[in-house]
Amino acid sequence: MSKIQFNTNDVARMLQVDKSTVKRWTDEGKLICFRTPGGHRKFDAEDLYEFVTKYNFKQANDYLEPYLVSDEVIIKKIITKEEYSFLQSVIIDASVKGNKTEILNVIKAALHGEMGFAKILDCIFEPAIKRINELFKLQKFTHCEFQLAQNVLSSSLILVNDIIVPKKQMNKTIVCASLGNEQHEVGLTALVTLLETLGFRVLNLGINITAEEIKMLTAREHPEYICLFSSSVQNSQHIMNEIIHIAAQAEMIHSRFIIASRLLNSTVEPEVLSLQNVTVYEKYSDFEKIDGQIKAIEYLQQHLEK
Repeated sequence: MSKIQFNTNDVARMLQVDKSTVKRWTDEGKLICFRTPGGHRKFDAEDLYEFVTKYNFKQANDYLEPYLVSDEVIIKKIITKEEYSFLQSVIIDASVKGNKTEILNVIKAALHGEMGFAKILDCIFEPAIKRINELFKLQKFTHCEFQLAQNVLSSSLILVNDIIVPKKQMNKTIVCASLGNEQHEVGLTALVTLLETLGFRVLNLGINITAEEIKMLTAREHPEYICLFSSSVQNSQHIMNEIIHIAAQAEMIHSRFIIASRLLNSTVEPEVLSLQNVTVYEKYSDFEKIDGQIKAIEYLQQHLEK
């Protein structure tokens, strides 16, 4: 049984309808309610969730989704049915309003619903970030709202380490960075947080780093892995040259070189393909297999043939 319950006024406000409409829906059997001893209608959160998903009231207004995703029974249903758009919209709304608490509540609830952190990033955060970017390009968000959303998402992800108990430390180091033209740190922050929860020692250089800076650090630290992250495809000759230099450095010091997300596409230089220590990962969940199941160069070649 769900813990959260609403009265008729609550439901009318959340669905943006008149109280008489809510009462009519209950009389018609569309919306389940129960009566108190005094005859007042009460609505269980689980029944309200079933109603809004069946009749497409998911985007009714700002009140609806945060209330419903506070209920663990509903969270488990969302995860089971893979109705992640419900959670994505909560993340988007909370980020634009600067509400880190609501974002962390979604993460906690999803974790309690037995959804792994990598899957949370792939199915909830990544689509939410993409949608925020799209809405900004469509001028649905102001520049101020867009910047706030990016910053709130990044700072919320940093706090995840206080929620998730890291796995046993691997005593393995991974250097993470984004080369030029990366404008926001949220994607890289998500990756760094995930790797830390997996037990890696992460040296995060941040965004807009040069190949020389990465090479200097890796020459000193000799990390097991060097990871370049990008949230968008970048194929300028300058970027490609930097990638080749870093990959060569990784090969010299016997480090695995990882290209994360969508940094490369079908114009990858043959010099990169010839380096046997290169791996391409497109999803956050790929990194859960990083320690024992590094993919071979054939994966990259197959990826390019698509």
